[in-house]
Amino acid sequence: MRETIRKGLALSTDASRREIDGRAIAAFVLAICSIFFIFLPVVGTVLSLAALVLAFWSRTAIRRNERMAGGRLGLSAAIIGGIVALLTFVPLLFSTLLVTFF
Repeated sequence: MRETIRKGLALSTDASRREIDGRAIAAFVLAICSIFFIFLPVVGTVLSLAALVLAFWSRTAIRRNERMAGGRLGLSAAIIGGIVALLTFVPLLFSTLLVTFF
């Protein structure tokens, strides 16, 4: 199909649009939800780890399939999920070790 150029902007046709990977969207939603549960360490850790797994899974699938989009969405989910995982898991681990050894 042909692209139409109007006033210096290229308008793409429907055939050139790429579908966003559903795992990237789910990872981003889980990462955003984990921010809201940052003060509940167990829930925040589970949500952020699930976001990390989905984000890396989607980025692998996007690299293999050129027709899929959402790589940046998966990357942002991985970054947010990683930060929340560090903020929730490290204090949870530290408090568990503190209770165990003292």
